[in-house]
Amino acid sequence: MLTSTNSFSEPVMQTTCVQVTIPLWRPLHMRVWAHIAGMARARWREWLRARHERAQWVRLRCGFDGLQALDPHTLRDIGAPEGMVSGAIARREMDAHRIDRFSTWRGV
Repeated sequence: MLTSTNSFSEPVMQTTCVQVTIPLWRPLHMRVWAHIAGMARARWREWLRARHERAQWVRLRCGFDGLQALDPHTLRDIGAPEGMVSGAIARREMDAHRIDRFSTWRGV
């Protein structure tokens, strides 16, 4: 039977303690430049977000313009709302009247 399990001593690491100094404050000019840079980054992000929203709006608007350029019969076939169909009819009639007025003005 064993009487002691710690018959040998474990090596102890010898470390030297080096104190690292971290400044808790920055000089005034560094704080001012950091603040200016933060404001510039915020403005840049705001501009990018507005640009992205505008691009989405333009894509959506162009998509609807492409749909509205279709023939009223085609719009009915694909199940477009009645307001979109009537808008297409009104645009076609307006274009036809414009062409008629132009041709009468030219004397054709």
